[in-house]
Amino acid sequence: MSLRIKLVVDKFVEELKQALDADIQDRIMKEREMQSYIEEREREVAEREAAWKAELSRRETEIARQEARLKMERENLEKEKSVLMGTASNQDNQDGALEITMLGGNTVATPEHIFPFSSVLVVLLERVNILWHEENERWPGLQAKKMESDSEMVPFPQLPTPIETNYRACTIPYRFPSDDPKKATPTEISWINVFANSIPSFKKRAESDTTVPDAPARAEKFAERYAGILEDLKKDPESHGGPPDGILLCRLREQVLRELGFRDIFKKVKDEENAKAISLFPEVVSLSDAIEDDGKRLENLVRGIFAGNIFDLGSAQLAEVFSRDGMSFLASCQNLVPRPWVIDDLENFQAKWIKKSWKKAVIFVDNSGADIILGILPFARELLRRGTQVVLAANELPSINDITYTELTEILSQLKDENGQLIGVDTSKLLIANSGNDLPVIDLARVSQELAYLSSDADLVILEGMGRGIETNLYAQFKCDSLKIGMVKHLEVAEFLGGRLYDCVFKYNEVQS
Repeated sequence: MSLRIKLVVDKFVEELKQALDADIQDRIMKEREMQSYIEEREREVAEREAAWKAELSRRETEIARQEARLKMERENLEKEKSVLMGTASNQDNQDGALEITMLGGNTVATPEHIFPFSSVLVVLLERVNILWHEENERWPGLQAKKMESDSEMVPFPQLPTPIETNYRACTIPYRFPSDDPKKATPTEISWINVFANSIPSFKKRAESDTTVPDAPARAEKFAERYAGILEDLKKDPESHGGPPDGILLCRLREQVLRELGFRDIFKKVKDEENAKAISLFPEVVSLSDAIEDDGKRLENLVRGIFAGNIFDLGSAQLAEVFSRDGMSFLASCQNLVPRPWVIDDLENFQAKWIKKSWKKAVIFVDNSGADIILGILPFARELLRRGTQVVLAANELPSINDITYTELTEILSQLKDENGQLIGVDTSKLLIANSGNDLPVIDLARVSQELAYLSSDADLVILEGMGRGIETNLYAQFKCDSLKIGMVKHLEVAEFLGGRLYDCVFKYNEVQS
């Protein structure tokens, strides 16, 4: 009997040893693949650095040439205007003068002094320009909407080319080349579960959407369909356009909602939180302006961005907390996790902030409410005070509680005073752009032509929020300086980064000129 027991034990030990050896070999292989991947990325970065310097030199030369051309055209325009005004003045009250009404004003002409065609063209163009600006003030975003709807999506111009080999949108690799394409990886299953856990909160919002007939029944269908899709992806990761990543899982959820008639299930809570944040805006700005030291004021503004970024109803845990207790912006500012944060380049950025200025910053914004109004807008206002032109890039369509560019336009119209200022700061250099995006994450290989045009001469790109700046684009390289800033609100992201839940990411990359 003892011999049989010994044989069974020996066999069990041998099988266990073989299993452990296989697991160790598998882990070694994974680590080698990861190391190979890191080395490959490091080589790519080194190669791109040399290419960036050459590209920057070329672009600076092109900018100088364009500026000279614009200056010459402006001088020619002024000369033609002088000719026009001089002709009108000199011919006034002369014999045979004929007074006519043209383009809403009185103009004088004589048989001997007919206006040159180019001068008339200048008047027409100026009048069209005035009318365009008047219409744009009445209907902000209308022109941007026309541009976007009539055009194709294009790569973000500050990405290094070729895009295919130099840019990966998703930060966390869900699978490696050696993984079985027919079998879901542990990382894929983990993230599928994250999205599955958010279904109840989305269903609850959808049920209360009064703009949709039979909302409760359709909300139930959404929950069933999306849960079914997620289960399909566990069984076959190549189904539904897979293998899955953060972008695909978000897109599938939005598709199911929209197919069932839900366009903006978070509209009510967004409006409520926007109204609360607007009432707090003057106090938050006043507290910031009272800080005299530039570096300390910057840190205060950064903490405000983190505090505002908590308002994220895409996180199942935060959605539950918000539904139960609400959130206090000022309290959140004081209760951030202590530094150093999981990625903490704040001191480096502070040093550059004091010595360096940027001509144009493009900020990809995230959530409604405190995030945009009490976090990003005070920061953008500070950039405007420093002379930086600021482009706020917001979603075209609603997704979770993210701000859209039409909503942002309306918010700014409420915050500006009768002189168009943001509590004493001129906003003539503040632009709002439709990014062309409709998800809480973003693939910068596909943005609107409008945003691409406005971003072509940017020297600072800021991606704010967990979706745009951490789960996607954390390791994205740009031709100009970049800043990724957001709060970690998924445990899976915290584990990947080696940080804590609700930790903060402040990642600054400077391009050496």
